[in-house]
Amino acid sequence: MYRLMLLSLFIFLTSCSSSLFNNSSSPASEDNYDLIIARCHVPQGNGGNWASTLGWLSETVFMAAQEAEAEYKKGKSVGLSLSCMAGGSSGSIATTVFMNLLRNPNLIANPGAEIISIDEAKNVANALKLIGISADVNSLELMNFYRQVILETVEGEVLGGLSNIDFLVDFARKVLGNETPSWWKNQRVQADQIIVDFIVANRLALTMTKELLSTPIQPLLNSIQQKTAESYNLKTLVDLTRFPTYEAVPDSKLEDNNTEVLNQIFDIRVKAVNQLVDEFLQNQFPFGAWKSRYLLGAEQNAHPLIAEIAEMPLANGFCTITMSALYETKKEIPLDKAPDYKTLKALYFCSAETIDKIMAAEAWRADKSENPFLNRYVFIEPQNTRAAIALSVREPGLMTETAGIAGELPFELVSWYQSKDETLKRQPITSAAFAIAGGFPDRRITAWPISYFFQGQIKKFMQQYPEVRARVEIFGKPDNRQKDKFDTNSIRNIFSNDSISAQENIDDWFSFQDSYCSVMQENFSATNITINTTAFNWDITGLPAAQSRVSAKLIAKGINAVRLQHPQSETSFVYDPLVNQGFITETQPIPCTLP
Repeated sequence: MYRLMLLSLFIFLTSCSSSLFNNSSSPASEDNYDLIIARCHVPQGNGGNWASTLGWLSETVFMAAQEAEAEYKKGKSVGLSLSCMAGGSSGSIATTVFMNLLRNPNLIANPGAEIISIDEAKNVANALKLIGISADVNSLELMNFYRQVILETVEGEVLGGLSNIDFLVDFARKVLGNETPSWWKNQRVQADQIIVDFIVANRLALTMTKELLSTPIQPLLNSIQQKTAESYNLKTLVDLTRFPTYEAVPDSKLEDNNTEVLNQIFDIRVKAVNQLVDEFLQNQFPFGAWKSRYLLGAEQNAHPLIAEIAEMPLANGFCTITMSALYETKKEIPLDKAPDYKTLKALYFCSAETIDKIMAAEAWRADKSENPFLNRYVFIEPQNTRAAIALSVREPGLMTETAGIAGELPFELVSWYQSKDETLKRQPITSAAFAIAGGFPDRRITAWPISYFFQGQIKKFMQQYPEVRARVEIFGKPDNRQKDKFDTNSIRNIFSNDSISAQENIDDWFSFQDSYCSVMQENFSATNITINTTAFNWDITGLPAAQSRVSAKLIAKGINAVRLQHPQSETSFVYDPLVNQGFITETQPIPCTLP
């Protein structure tokens, strides 16, 4: 009955237009703006907890739209520029999802436009919430994930048991000529299958409709729940229960009727969104094709889902990152030992136009000649979105290792620029071998190259429009250099030879991060670009939120972290079932003010 109700709602909504998300603001086609509000987003990767990234991203976009709307009500014509983002690991997925939302003709009147309207920004913010809530893996996806784990584990046990599996795998590789690296040895889940789920999220972003975002929640509620929803102005599935202060958000464990009903509405929303999204995507494919998406994996184009989304190029202003060692030939890649930290480069995947704009920036050229850390970036034009994702999502100990040469899967690469090349021009990749270390770079390292692109955008806007307000939004965990996080733990235990070199490498890693702050804060002063950092602990269950099906709770925490740490005149907080269990503090160390 519940499923039929959702289906009938969806059919009704797709047959009519809705005005719920388009009731004010200036048109996207207007060129004579009084004010441009610009944002460039840079998230840290967080694996299966990536719903927290979408919550943060949704609220930063929504707050930018609120700021624009306040100025619009004063009589100003306001546009928003959001086409700037870079991320590594799962942050690369958030980046491509955001990119495809801005490409979506159902949400944006001029897909891919450099400037969009207030209403379009609100559409994107709401779409991010819906995608984040649906980030939980369903039964098929969960079964596929654990099937991989079981099959790979059984394969290892057949080879001789856990005690000597590494020895036998290495021996078999040498005898059979297998060139697959084995650097961390404790993880045998193939990235190819996981990437299918990420491509699904990108498919949703590219095909999302305003009608889907307008799906009403009231028909799914009983009379008591409807009264509560009405009191909080909850009309659609993407309307979240809001409170004026963080202290006013009730503890879900309170034994009162109102909190109990809020919990019920929260759970109904999660169930409804996941079912609605699954049906929305399934209806886009021939019968049976949707459920067969795992059979061929992400590296094959036989499935229409993979062929259409994975083969799309990166849009201008959107980049992904991963660490890698570079070699002349594949034979040089070590198979039994991970590359040393000192050999790692930061591969930065962007469109050709984005790379060229970064390299053409006077500030980048000047800084490159003075700061040796900028010589660690290698700019690469990937053939498609799949390559930008596949080489970034891999993480030490979380997915199987990958190494190979340009031109073979997953290394679908077209051109590149290496820092040792003094011509400052991209060159075709004719021969090169890569040993991928993972998309774990700190958010400051990820933010550095795209900041030059963003600064170029802002300089152009300042010449075209009377007023420009620009900000780089950075997201990650709270900084605590006294305790290893994922990146420093990987450097210490995988990419270092001993404890002495490990500490030297970590100190160098911190210097790399801090150099971004010292260099770009000075550069930004000329264009009045500010840097905002939002940070909280997303490990709310000790397991990835997508697999433990608590992504909606991370959406709430991401939203509240933005509101708590960066309050503005129209501040409001959303209902969070885990509000009194910590994870967020009112103030966080801002990366660019760390000692």
